[in-house]
Amino acid sequence: MDKNTENTDKFIDKRLQPRYSTNFPARVKTSTGEIIDAVVTNISLSGLQLSGDDSMPFKLFADRHQQQKSGPAFFNIQFDVSTSTRTSATVDIDCQTVYIRRLSKDSTIAGCQFHSFNNQTEEYLADYITHFGQPL
Repeated sequence: MDKNTENTDKFIDKRLQPRYSTNFPARVKTSTGEIIDAVVTNISLSGLQLSGDDSMPFKLFADRHQQQKSGPAFFNIQFDVSTSTRTSATVDIDCQTVYIRRLSKDSTIAGCQFHSFNNQTEEYLADYITHFGQPL
């Protein structure tokens, strides 16, 4: 294997589900009950990417004690999607962070894995992806 092949192998997307480009305004409720306004920038059937301001990581991890700095943050997220039968359906998901990355001085993204859907809203997300999803 040559050096060029070795370097590109590090960046292979290993996700099981395809991702779709989105721009959904979202309401994030942290484990401390604080509400964060954010945007879902891409999504799959198993996770999403969340974009927020520079305070988002601090708010997501606000319940952490000095000794407990590692591990995922758990939170709830709600956002609206269009489906084949509804103009607006709220998707309600309990998530956990996989990564957080600062993009600029005032912009942060978080990769999130779905923990569980509430109120059977996974059907809304699946319908949105099937009928309106734009693959990345």
